[in-house]
Parts: sequence; C-alpha cells; structure tokens
Amino acid sequence: MYEQDVAARAKAPAHGDAEAARLAVLRLLEQRPDMSQRELSEALGLSLGKTHYVLHSLLDHGLVKVGNFRRSGNKLAYAYVLTPQGLREKLRLTRSF
Repeated sequence: MYEQDVAARAKAPAHGDAEAARLAVLRLLEQRPDMSQRELSEALGLSLGKTHYVLHSLLDHGLVKVGNFRRSGNKLAYAYVLTPQGLREKLRLTRSF
C-alpha cells in the first residue's frame, strides 16, 4: 500500500506548479472525458478544491467545454471535452516540460 501511495504522489503535479496541474488535468480529460471532479482529484493527488479551481480556469479560458449526457439516467453526469484551443495548449505545455 505504501508503494502505491508513493507512485501516486510521483505522478501528481507539485501543489505550487499551476502549469503542471493544468497539463495533468488536460491529459486526463483527453483520455477520460467522463471523469468527475472527485475522480480527477484522486487521480492527481490534489484537493477537490484545487481540482475545481484548475478545471474552472480551463473552462474560463475556453480550453475545456462541458457537455452533459442528456440521455443518461444520471442527470449529473458530465463530459469535459478538450476544445481545439485546449489541445493546442496541452501540446504547448507538453513541449515546455
């Protein structure tokens, strides 16, 4: 169990590194757009509040858009989809690391 915790922290961005957090969120959402904020938070090793802040920053800048599954039985189910601008930003951030 300890080894899993260490591995999870190793892939999580540093808490003070906003660009690393943005890149990590963009990467995860590209792979799994149906992730909830709680799932993102757990996958990144960030607090739910920090994850909410980063995600809404991406939404405000037009890098991610939100769509809901209207036909889903779960009306709270959302998909976070990278916009073309979001894909370019992900590429830019990836190149800078």
